[in-house]
Amino acid sequence: MTLDNARVLTLEDFGVSSGGTIGAEDILSSNLVSSTGALLNNPWQSMFVKDIHATLTLHYARDILRLRGVQLLSPEVDAGKPVRLRVTLLPWEGPPQYQVLSVPIPAQFAGETVNIEVVPGYTETPEMAAPETLGELISNLDVPVYAPKSLLVKYNSSGSTLAYRGRVAAHLPPGAVDSLMPTTSSIAPTAQSSPTRLIFPMTNYVVGKDRVSVRVKAVLR
Repeated sequence: MTLDNARVLTLEDFGVSSGGTIGAEDILSSNLVSSTGALLNNPWQSMFVKDIHATLTLHYARDILRLRGVQLLSPEVDAGKPVRLRVTLLPWEGPPQYQVLSVPIPAQFAGETVNIEVVPGYTETPEMAAPETLGELISNLDVPVYAPKSLLVKYNSSGSTLAYRGRVAAHLPPGAVDSLMPTTSSIAPTAQSSPTRLIFPMTNYVVGKDRVSVRVKAVLR
């Protein structure tokens, strides 16, 4: 997509269907169309799209893996040590596939239970600050998304995340949010959840999600 300021945006999208071919409704719900609408209807200034060049690639194959389940290889882990997850994936044909994922758990979770969720990478969006200018909107559209053929493992982290004027400050220490919030203005950073995310590349698309809980051993002093 070429904008009137000569900036070029490269947008990527994909879709998976178990039957039928691509239709008009698929094009209308694509990332390209929604991004074009956001630019043309932005509340800050006039924007013109000079050119759109799209390449559509069709791939006919049963290359989808269904996430059957996630198993903890150990119900407890030592503080600061990784937890190992065995993921069971079911292909269209053939036996189940197994993959072991090593997920680092910070020592600060000692004595706690950590809830871990496993989801396809294409279902998650990186944290971004809400745009306040046209330039910030364009930058948000240009942020790379997680790889479509991937598994994403996430768990909630301590601390908070603040987003303001195109910047995101993640995993702030306790008390930092209160000190950064203005007391004389309602225009302030917005707080967001701050999960820790880990990406594991896959050979095929994955559908489904699952979660497990692991106990982190307390540190005895």
